[in-house]
Amino acid sequence: MMYDCTVEGNSGERSAWLECALGVSLLMFGAMLERCCALLPEAPQSQHHTDALLLLPAIKVWSDWMLCHSSIWNPPPSFDSFDVGADNDPWDWLAKLMNILEALDDKSIEFENEMKEGYVCVRLPEDASLGGFTPLMYMEPAVAWVRADQLGQHHAAEHALRITKLLFFGTEYLVGVEPPVLKLECPADASPRYVSAVQRAQPLHAPLQQLSENSEDESNTSGGASEAPSHSEGVEAEGTDETTRKLLRRKEQLETRKATLEKHRQRMQEILKGGTEIEVRPRWLVPDTNCFIDHLELLQAIVAAPAQPYTLAVPVVVMSELEGLRLSGRVGGMARAALGWVGGAGAALRLATSRGSLLATRACTAEAAPGPATNDDRVLATALSLHNNVAAAADNDSRGDDGREAARAARRVREVVLLTDDRNLRVKALAAELPTRDLPSFVHWAGLLKEDAASTEPGAGGESAAGRK
Repeated sequence: MMYDCTVEGNSGERSAWLECALGVSLLMFGAMLERCCALLPEAPQSQHHTDALLLLPAIKVWSDWMLCHSSIWNPPPSFDSFDVGADNDPWDWLAKLMNILEALDDKSIEFENEMKEGYVCVRLPEDASLGGFTPLMYMEPAVAWVRADQLGQHHAAEHALRITKLLFFGTEYLVGVEPPVLKLECPADASPRYVSAVQRAQPLHAPLQQLSENSEDESNTSGGASEAPSHSEGVEAEGTDETTRKLLRRKEQLETRKATLEKHRQRMQEILKGGTEIEVRPRWLVPDTNCFIDHLELLQAIVAAPAQPYTLAVPVVVMSELEGLRLSGRVGGMARAALGWVGGAGAALRLATSRGSLLATRACTAEAAPGPATNDDRVLATALSLHNNVAAAADNDSRGDDGREAARAARRVREVVLLTDDRNLRVKALAAELPTRDLPSFVHWAGLLKEDAASTEPGAGGESAAGRK
């Protein structure tokens, strides 16, 4: 990801990969800004204005990321390598948005930074949704308090708080950052406005505004330049007009681009030919601690399923966390209920160590830590080790059968699924090619609840999920 590869070597320069990633992502950011600038000035009761308000939370998240990682994107990357066909870059649209938001800023809503009597807390839903997201872990959520009699519609207060945060980002931070991205311009015949302060590099060749899309096909049909390159060189040497020279240069650019795209297509075909199919057959389910605290009834539904198609492999570190939480005032009752249920859950529940070993007893609730690792890492290690043990047993069963071994090489079967609500832990599991789902969606997919079973076709819960890697 962009936040863990900032510079290349000790030169302080961004790598080519990071430069391209920044360029693409900032152009996407600019597309949102352009659309928002087009819709936001519409009448407040119009659908266009409502659509613009839906874009502001995403722009707010972008501003939070840029506040946390200025060393990655500043100085801003160049967009010369991207043919976007527009005169304005994302910084121009960001400056225009700041000018629009300043006109829309509702000064009648006064926010306080501390809790006071008679005040109501206002939070932004995008901050709550991305709580714990690693790239934004250093960003404090936007929280403010407003008088209850001023609150009116809660969405209006959220909108005002969001605009306040965006204006701080654009009119204060981006103006004061070094090098500056925006600046305040004060023309003599107009009101002050914010404009982009980013220096643009001059392109080597002027863009052609009236070049048709099939110009390359026309050139190839005529057979002039492609079959006799010396002819085009001779024409340019004879002092042809500027338009012809531009067309020749543009033709060379298009030929180069076509060759690059063809190489990319061939490379993608080679990758797809060597792809491996991953088939998920859930049999062993590894739940995280949050499953016991928030969704104990769903775990009970899994254990009580007819014919017991699944076995819960509870990591020992999860039992340790539940033991530590049983005395907590907020979740102590839920932790005690979970521990009591685990003690009499039956054969469909086993304890598993970080090495993937299944314990015969449930009396063990602690395990010696192999090294400095978080509890999430130990839960993931338990699931991966259990998968390796299950896969090794399956390989031993198929050893000696060349046909089955060849089939297993082309298709990888996963029988272990990690169940967690933790987004970061799911990302780590997917990076390790381990299937993972949150517990409610898995139970819904398996049709284990009564309302799900009524709407699920017979046999749907036992089907395997397959995907392409």
